[in-house]
Amino acid sequence: MSLAKAREMAVLSLLKAHPAHGYDISRAVAEGPLSMLGLSRPAVYAVLDRFARRGWVTGQTQSSGNRPDKTVMLLTKTGAAALAKMQSDTATVAALPVVPLVALLLAHDAGQAIPRATLQALVDMRKSDLAKLEADSDHADSATSALSRRVLRAEIETLESLL
Repeated sequence: MSLAKAREMAVLSLLKAHPAHGYDISRAVAEGPLSMLGLSRPAVYAVLDRFARRGWVTGQTQSSGNRPDKTVMLLTKTGAAALAKMQSDTATVAALPVVPLVALLLAHDAGQAIPRATLQALVDMRKSDLAKLEADSDHADSATSALSRRVLRAEIETLESLL
């Protein structure tokens, strides 16, 4: 799954949880784990426009008192089906190296079962990468190597907790 698809899946997942307007969605993806997707406010609105053209969302105008009216976006049946397909595709993907870990975790957090073999393959790949970094004495003291080792350990711990 590409980063673009992971971003789309995040927005669809938020709309599945509850209708929202673009500003609320952009605030939600700017905080916590979703911030790793790098979705700016203009990008959220571009995604919502694309979804509306596809028939995945529909807008409902709501009055905001003395402020401009808001368009609250609602997930359509077509959008829910698109989200389900994305989650299914993420769980059954054959080419593991191209799946961003965040996309896989988003699918898990949205209730999609991730096959144990997929999780184990990801753990094994990260353990292999960690072993290589730990064996590299030429760069062991570099900040880049230290950060990479910490990130890999955190990824391994997170993935193992899902096994």
